[in-house]
Amino acid sequence: MQSFVEAAISCGIKTKKQYYFPNKKIENKIIHCADTILTLINKYLPFLIRKKKAIIITAAGDTIFKESFPYFYNSEIIPMLWDVWPARWEGISYNLQYLQCKLCFVTVRSVAERIKKEIGINAYWIPEGICITDYQKGVPLAIRKNDILELGRQHVFYHNILERLERENQIHGYARNSYYPNGNYKTLAFPKANELIEALPTFKIIVSFPRTITHPEQAGKMETLTQRYWEGMLSGCLIIGKAPQELIDLIGYNPVVDINLNESEGTLKKQIIAILQNISAYQNLVDKNYETALQYASWDQRMEQIKRILTQHGYTLN
Repeated sequence: MQSFVEAAISCGIKTKKQYYFPNKKIENKIIHCADTILTLINKYLPFLIRKKKAIIITAAGDTIFKESFPYFYNSEIIPMLWDVWPARWEGISYNLQYLQCKLCFVTVRSVAERIKKEIGINAYWIPEGICITDYQKGVPLAIRKNDILELGRQHVFYHNILERLERENQIHGYARNSYYPNGNYKTLAFPKANELIEALPTFKIIVSFPRTITHPEQAGKMETLTQRYWEGMLSGCLIIGKAPQELIDLIGYNPVVDINLNESEGTLKKQIIAILQNISAYQNLVDKNYETALQYASWDQRMEQIKRILTQHGYTLN
């Protein structure tokens, strides 16, 4: 979200201070109090609220009300939403209606469509972006020192195949996060953002699957573009796994080498070994992906889109 905010500032949108609380207990009490007051005002004294201005609030899922505090008292709230997974829909729907939102932006296309259809709010898909200047293309694939990085969530079956290949000494320079049995992160391969950014151009291959494949019980059918794909493309890596349909539709082609998880372990092993042995054959795809990411990945481009939408709906930027 910080990259989004920085892009907003760079294009001339003013920012407001976000309110932080010393601990969760105090936060819950204050938010509960604010909720009660707003409910009473909306019910008995609506004339006290004159919302002559609007404010864009960045929020994850159903945290819209909390992130809007205290601006919902005197400003129209326009949410910019991330992490709108199915389990959060009820809270998202309630918050949008409770705060009487007229317009919102969402990083997931299917959720924007659902908000328009089921709630009747003007909702727009803003694909997740990235700060493109943070990343370096790096050297050609053939001379990179590391083979494979599993970036983000792992598909257990494919992850186990990669670990066996490492034990068999058939892949080298293999990095991945480790997880607790409940699926939460235990340790990250690169704990700090700058460490990841520096490491990415040293890997030939990045493995990335959408959450619909790695954790379908959480994602349901909600497949979406995340910044992992932009990170790989901007770092000159070959991405294998599966591309979200949002990404394919946005750029007009599939930038990912597909992995068919219905294949046998032996077939999948042969595939990854063949890719590594012929990695130079994928350099043209990687070069095309890099140029495409420069064109489509930047939050600056998204901000221009948001500004046009706001203007279309009668909002004046100042």
